[in-house]
Amino acid sequence: MNPDFNKITIRGVSPTVLSKLDTLAAERHTSRNQLLCSLLENCLADMQFSESENHYADLVHCCCDTIERNTQVLQKFCFLVDREYAALCETENMDDETRPFV
Repeated sequence: MNPDFNKITIRGVSPTVLSKLDTLAAERHTSRNQLLCSLLENCLADMQFSESENHYADLVHCCCDTIERNTQVLQKFCFLVDREYAALCETENMDDETRPFV
């Protein structure tokens, strides 16, 4: 494999940034190159995590919407069942004592 495939060149980095990178590398007892590799890997991992987190949030939102719609349908269904039950009890002349369900 050609070693140039593993090479990245960054132009225009300010001396202040280079100094901070060198300081961080020295604090971590590593080279500037190793520090940059680590920072790039962490940055990419953070981006992937953020994408996954956003996808998960979208799924949760979709599930909540579905639960809300199902709850509304269930409430309408219960209302209709109660209304039909009341009508049935009325036509059968049932009072609270003779109704099978209260």
